Amino acid sequence: MINNAYLILKSKTHGTIKSNSTQRGREGYIALVEVNHELISPRDMVTGRASGRRQHKFISITKEIDNTTPVFNQLLVQNIEIEEANLLFFGPSQVMGIGFAAGAERLLYSIKLKNAFIAKIGITLHNLQKPQENQPVFVENISLVYQKIEWVWAQGNISAIDEWGGAV
Repeated sequence: MINNAYLILKSKTHGTIKSNSTQRGREGYIALVEVNHELISPRDMVTGRASGRRQHKFISITKEIDNTTPVFNQLLVQNIEIEEANLLFFGPSQVMGIGFAAGAERLLYSIKLKNAFIAKIGITLHNLQKPQENQPVFVENISLVYQKIEWVWAQGNISAIDEWGGAV
């Protein structure tokens, strides 16, 4: 079970982009509220055989509006390349069968993007008259495209990689 997710981002012009997070061991990490991503393999409905190239859809993250918001907007409007984006997913250590103290979290899963660009940014102000418990009020959704992606399950270092031919 994933309890927390974070983003570490490095661009050619800004270096490592840091939030004002002060959580011990994760200082500067950008806290994520939600992550969405889809891969599609087009299939013939009759035979089930592949009928086209795989398609990587945007990887979209949702985060609270914070000090990194203007930087993300600048990356989009100036079409600045993101050299590397690491999405880190943490959960209870017992998920991995490791005997750490109760409440301890460990990295369970990560997604690494190389040569990425921001394709879309949207902001949402949730209903202020009817706030929902544990829901951030003011968030932004950022969609990224990328040239290379790597998925890693931390226990046993199980991974998969895909890379698109040519520029993003």
